[in-house]
Amino acid sequence: MPTTERAAPLDPEAEIGRLYGLPPERFTAARDDLAKRLRRSGAGEAAGAVKALRRPTVAAWAVNRLAREQPDALEELLDAGRRLAEAQDQAIADGAGRALREAATRRRKALDRAVAAAAGLLADSGRKPEPHLTGIRATLETASVDEEAATAVRQARLAAELDAPSGFGLLGFAPAPAKAKPKPPPAPPERPAGRPDNALGRAERELAAATQAAVEAREAAGEQEDDARDKARLARVTARAVTRAERDAVKAARVAEEAERVAAEAVAKAEASRAEADRAEADAAAARDEAATAESEAEAAQAAAERARDAAAKAEAGAEKAARNVARLKR
Repeated sequence: MPTTERAAPLDPEAEIGRLYGLPPERFTAARDDLAKRLRRSGAGEAAGAVKALRRPTVAAWAVNRLAREQPDALEELLDAGRRLAEAQDQAIADGAGRALREAATRRRKALDRAVAAAAGLLADSGRKPEPHLTGIRATLETASVDEEAATAVRQARLAAELDAPSGFGLLGFAPAPAKAKPKPPPAPPERPAGRPDNALGRAERELAAATQAAVEAREAAGEQEDDARDKARLARVTARAVTRAERDAVKAARVAEEAERVAAEAVAKAEASRAEADRAEADAAAARDEAATAESEAEAAQAAAERARDAAAKAEAGAEKAARNVARLKR
């Protein structure tokens, strides 16, 4: 008895992963088709979950592609975010701001590279990246400071871009492994005689305020640098897109020229064929006329031959009659 092969069971997670790898314009139709196939296979609950999936925005799709196709760029950013969170913890613990500034710089550069990579993926797919740079940057920046957001981005199944982090936004990662307790601060130096007790506290507050102002100023300068780099990257991406468009236009012009040349040759051949056909038709008409003339002449010759035969028959009959008369007279 012949056996029929059974289709392999659907893996909903793998199929959903493939869904989010599709361009957004193909997502809905593929999602509905997957839901139907899951329902036919008896996985009604999974079919309902698939049917509820939202079509990803272009910015979310770009981040999903980044997680799939350039995971090193994403991991560099997330690692920089973790290091920045650790540096913030350390700065709070020991009052040192240098490590925090260095970690912030590393995170900002990693963010720039990840945004540029995602924009490049959009440009390679034929989409203009500039309308989506804000959403891409907000999503990646949030992932760099929040553990749950980082996990969601790694899964490459975002349906929409994430909101940018508010404030300093660097405490969303799980704390680093426990560190040794910091050493107690050294005892304050003896206050000079006659100096008021609150002078040291006021000086410390002023130092803290100045340090915070310096950090905020560096952050503001970093944001301005980010904007400048974004604009520079956008200009480079746009220039590459223009260059590709110009190359495509040159290729299209060459193809059009070749098509025109082939078309011109085809027209010339068609005209030559028509002229040859006209000549052949004229020759055929002349042949038909000659044939008609020959047929008429043949018919006339046939009629003359018939007349000659009739005359010969009459002459022969007259000769026979004359011969009989001569014979009679001889008797």
